[in-house]
Order: sequence, then structure tokens, then C-alpha cells
Amino acid sequence: MKVLRAADQVLASSGSFRYVLQLEDADDRVAILEFSTEIDGKQIEGIDKLTFDEDGLITELKVMIRPASALQLVGARMAQEFSRVGLALPS
Repeated sequence: MKVLRAADQVLASSGSFRYVLQLEDADDRVAILEFSTEIDGKQIEGIDKLTFDEDGLITELKVMIRPASALQLVGARMAQEFSRVGLALPS
């Protein structure tokens, strides 16, 4: 939960975060959520890929962000937020 809260703090801090598209495949138990936001004037686009188990619980969350400069900005902000909430950076 701390990781998700950190991501929310970083990506939604400007108030411009919004999901723009949702695709689901019930047979494969996968959902794709496309989002858009802005941080420090930089436009950021991304995709959340969620995989679910038979009970409908999330088993995997994968986040992809573009462009590369936005990924670097989000990565740096996530590192700061992890430090603030006492999380270790992934290795």
C-alpha cells in the first residue's frame, strides 16, 4: 500500500491525473488502464496493466510511462517519496 500511495502522491499531485482509456479481457483476467498527467509542466502518458486471479484479486500491477524523460522524472520523484515514507528503493 505504501508504494501505491507514493505513486498517487507523485502522479496525482498536480491534480491533472486522469484515466483516458480502459480495456479489459475477462478471459485472460487482464485490464489495461491508460492515463495522462502532468508534473512540473511535463506531459506524462502511461499504462497500468493489472492481472487478476480467479477470485478477482490483483496479482500483478505493471506500470509503463513515456516519454523516457517523463520516466526519469517520475523515477526521481518516486525515489524522494520512498525516502519520505521510509521505503527502500528496489534493487
